[in-house]
Amino acid sequence: PAPVGQPAAAAAVAERLEAHARAARGAFAPETERALRKASAVFTAWVAEAGEPALPCPPAAVAAYVDALATRPMKPASIRQAVWAVGTLHRAAGLEDPTRSEEVRLALKRMARALGTRQRQAAPVGEDDVRVLLRVVGLEPAVRLQRDVALLLVMRDL
Repeated sequence: PAPVGQPAAAAAVAERLEAHARAARGAFAPETERALRKASAVFTAWVAEAGEPALPCPPAAVAAYVDALATRPMKPASIRQAVWAVGTLHRAAGLEDPTRSEEVRLALKRMARALGTRQRQAAPVGEDDVRVLLRVVGLEPAVRLQRDVALLLVMRDL
């Protein structure tokens, strides 16, 4: 097969991407599709500026992309999502996934050590929250609301 930079290879990749898009229709949540589109657009703009091919992208370039993202005001989870999008794009095109390489894995570890990986935990549902929510729900006999109240009481912080 011709390298992806050549017209025949680029057309074959485009066909595989279109076939994947048709096959994946309805398989992902709308927010997942939006995140994939956004992350893919950012990645393709970055590789174009860096003078690297987007498909297939060499692992060294993906590692450099991770390093570049780590200098931006981004959370580690957002950077991991960007790397997920690169891998998804390659697999959809029927190409080897560069995000599985040791070089990219090390770039992700470097990013995690530099930025930290601990996510901020949401505050627990406390007694005051429970009182307010129970007042709002009132004595509504609907089974769905009774179920919601039961779930609320189970998940509260005692």
